[in-house]
Amino acid sequence: MIVLSYSSNQLNRYILTSVAEGMERSVGFGDGSGESFEYSMLTGPITTLPYCSGVVVAGHLADKFNKVHLLVIMVIGWCLPHAAMAFAQEYWQLALLRAISIFMSAGYVSVGPAIIADYFPERHRGLAIGIFGWAQPIGQGLVFGMGNGLVSSYNYRVALFVAGVWAIPVAIVILFTVREKSTTRA
Repeated sequence: MIVLSYSSNQLNRYILTSVAEGMERSVGFGDGSGESFEYSMLTGPITTLPYCSGVVVAGHLADKFNKVHLLVIMVIGWCLPHAAMAFAQEYWQLALLRAISIFMSAGYVSVGPAIIADYFPERHRGLAIGIFGWAQPIGQGLVFGMGNGLVSSYNYRVALFVAGVWAIPVAIVILFTVREKSTTRA
């Protein structure tokens, strides 16, 4: 379940590559080529700055609070603003929702491996975290498979919405099936 939700995280992060042209034309920024300055801002600083801060904040919170609950909050916290991007009518709305979504999704890098470390003995942790790493290529593959398919069959808004909501049921399953292991907190 953790790999599946992390795949959604990666889909969330990279889906803009599939929707850029339609998004530019519909929202009215750039030249519709998917290569505008505004698009570069969405995939550059508006992604990088919230991501870098979100990783550290989530890591700090994971040391103090229930990691499983934190993970569920993060999944829902990135899914909802990402899905809401499908309804954005102005560039500033896209930028704000993207920043929130990325901030919330960034913590997966801290919290996911911490949960895995709690569950697996030291001799199996490397393998478990390696399997966790499968999520990156799976999520990026979904961008091109699902993202491009939805854009060509429907439009970019449907692709953004679906990419945003599909991990919410996974978060609910995680909430009820993954338990916080007792660890010593400083």
